[in-house]
Amino acid sequence: MEERTMTFSINGDFITRLAREKCHYEGKMEYAINLLESCLESDEITDNERKGLAFAILDGRAEITGTYPGDDYRFHYLDQRDERWNVAKTLEKLHERAEQAEKELHQVEEKLGFVASGYMSSWERREAQKQYREETGEKLFANMEEESESTGSALLDSFIKRMETGTDDDYGWLEPNGTFHPVEFGMHGEWAADHVAEFYGDEHEEKQQEARKYISYGDFLTDRGWVLLHNPSQGIAIPTTSPGKRYTKAQKEFLYQYFIDRNCEKEANEIWED
Repeated sequence: MEERTMTFSINGDFITRLAREKCHYEGKMEYAINLLESCLESDEITDNERKGLAFAILDGRAEITGTYPGDDYRFHYLDQRDERWNVAKTLEKLHERAEQAEKELHQVEEKLGFVASGYMSSWERREAQKQYREETGEKLFANMEEESESTGSALLDSFIKRMETGTDDDYGWLEPNGTFHPVEFGMHGEWAADHVAEFYGDEHEEKQQEARKYISYGDFLTDRGWVLLHNPSQGIAIPTTSPGKRYTKAQKEFLYQYFIDRNCEKEANEIWED
């Protein structure tokens, strides 16, 4: 049986550069410190002292040079700090990223709540709530009231009332200026995508990129003050806006007349009082 001997070496310049890049470019500070500590092992220093040396390297105040094993392999402090590597600034950036991530998570949670309340049918919400409660004992939609048996009757009444109007323009998108765009049932998402593509053509690349950041193009429109008139149960439309957005005067006037024309005086008055 043939025996082979393997040898390896550690290049100090490579280790220094790798650790700094992992720390400052990728945000993996713990990985970088562990890497440097493993390359700075010595019986002559304590663990805390070794951590301090690793920190000095990441902070641009020291470096490892030479090749191990070899007499030139060593740690040494720089005469002048390398300003490209600054742990304090990196920590500040990581903190900003964490805050931004938390903010984006909050926005996503708001959008998910908006989607659930505006695009899921009452039956779908009820079934999801029921299943989640059975599995966890908690509510899936914390702010959703428990739906009673009368809910089904109310949905049926809304459906019948819409059918009695005999109109084909119950659903669609309402602009802030009061212009209404009728849309076939279930096609509101596709209409929103087509509108954004048409309204923001190739000459508006920046605006197109902004729109792509949203969960849907419908979110993009509602965030700009549009109102979606839709009802997953195919009853009288439910006006849906982006959280925190209020109707414009023109939208109130349209919605008031919309509900009056469909014998929904209660809903009309609620719109005007909003």
